[in-house]
Amino acid sequence: MAKQEIRTVNGNQYLYYTHYENGNRIIIYCGPANHTKSKIKSTKLELDHTMSEIKRLEKKYKKLQNTLSRLCAVDATKNPRRTKTKRTARKRSKPDNGKRKN
Repeated sequence: MAKQEIRTVNGNQYLYYTHYENGNRIIIYCGPANHTKSKIKSTKLELDHTMSEIKRLEKKYKKLQNTLSRLCAVDATKNPRRTKTKRTARKRSKPDNGKRKN
């Protein structure tokens, strides 16, 4: 999860951009919270991080699609669809109409 954080240090507010990489929390100082340059820097960092996450997820998606395609192909060769056969009618038991047998 990535986010922009404002922290107060000695009464002054500063903007940080935080995200996780390989399980480690990364904190990047962007500048004073009320400066436009700090907000631009933080937003650019968030955009870059989001794009890298999108690329990572696209790779994972393609890999899963390929795996599923391979598994379906193997399954189709091992278990071809069987033709349906007629089922014989089963005799139904008579309803007891609420009567109990003792």
